[in-house]
Amino acid sequence: MRRKIKWKKGKEVKNWVTPQFKHRIHDAAAHKCVMLCYKDPFAGQDYPHYNSIEHYYEPNVDFLYFEDSEDLERIIKDVLQNFDDPKYKNMVDSAYNKVLQHTTAKWYEDYIVPLVKRGK
Repeated sequence: MRRKIKWKKGKEVKNWVTPQFKHRIHDAAAHKCVMLCYKDPFAGQDYPHYNSIEHYYEPNVDFLYFEDSEDLERIIKDVLQNFDDPKYKNMVDSAYNKVLQHTTAKWYEDYIVPLVKRGK
């Protein structure tokens, strides 16, 4: 169920607000971790009302969603027992390859260098 968010001072947000993306997601991918993410009401929704991890990574390809504590426990046990399974190795490698697209050097090359070349 979706509901509007009210701020303490009474300001009401007219549009849905999605959770803020945390950089530690990229850190986890860069360190080749299996990423687990809580499947909140924004998961699988269209932009701009989607879970922000989905902007960079794909569910079941780069990370796994869990829905509750039992689901999380089941997934963790499976990862620990089957960490060498190609399913998890491919997931970790896929996320790692995607995080390489978001480095400071890449950002510099994509955004700063073109501005300098245009003389700005």
